[in-house]
Amino acid sequence: MNKKNFVIGLLFGIFALATNIFILVEAGTPGGASGMQSTGVSQAIGDAINTMVPSHPIDTSDPNYLSFMRKFIGHFSLFGVSGIFTILSLIFFLKDKFKSNWFVF
Repeated sequence: MNKKNFVIGLLFGIFALATNIFILVEAGTPGGASGMQSTGVSQAIGDAINTMVPSHPIDTSDPNYLSFMRKFIGHFSLFGVSGIFTILSLIFFLKDKFKSNWFVF
């Protein structure tokens, strides 16, 4: 393994580990506290969108909006980022072992 692939793989591995530690810590947060935190983040994002695009206001008190923000933006995106960093780490660590990166994927 050359040094460049090792360093890049190590960086992606650190990002993957940090993302997964964040997921585990947040998974241990009690439901009420987690819900309040999710609501606060969702309202902040809605307010930022309303500031940038005032002609299409988002109702940040709408439970459907809050559910979408929590489930799609929060969960899906966070697990997606974790998966991408993990796959990139494995590709760079195993790049010299396999002829095709698709095999690692």
